Amino acid sequence: TCFNDIKVQENAYCYAANYYAGYIALKNEDYATALNDLMRASKNSAYRPVVPCLVMQVYYKQKRFQELLNYLHQVRSAEIALKDEDEIALLTAEAYFFTGNYALAAQHYEEYIALKDFLAASEVLYRTAYAFYKADEAYKALKYFKELALQEDAIGQSASYYTGLLYLKTN
Repeated sequence: TCFNDIKVQENAYCYAANYYAGYIALKNEDYATALNDLMRASKNSAYRPVVPCLVMQVYYKQKRFQELLNYLHQVRSAEIALKDEDEIALLTAEAYFFTGNYALAAQHYEEYIALKDFLAASEVLYRTAYAFYKADEAYKALKYFKELALQEDAIGQSASYYTGLLYLKTN
């Protein structure tokens, strides 16, 4: 409530108030408010590097994948040194995956995995493998599917199936 009072005034703290109000709105799943506040905060150079990842999260949560990609291209063309590159790579990969552009999805998933300090979640590794599978990169898909096939769950079972298909395909 206090941020909302400050963010509408023209003062030294309006951008900070918009950023924090936008962040809180994102966490509270009020995506329209979050997007408005974060876009206002991005007009300040102090918040320009950190806001894009949050805006992309809003678009992702709303399943507005094409808008996420359009926004990313707009931000990249502005040549801003962005924070949270690993999260941006993952959101980009997910957007390409869910729009059916598997080749670009695979490329960004690999970028994400390379930037991670720890092992990516099984679901992400599965989508990485599937993206490579759909992009006709059998050996890269096999790399991930074989690893996942060792799991004793639904992902492991599905990965085993695709591993078998790929072994047949590659003789």
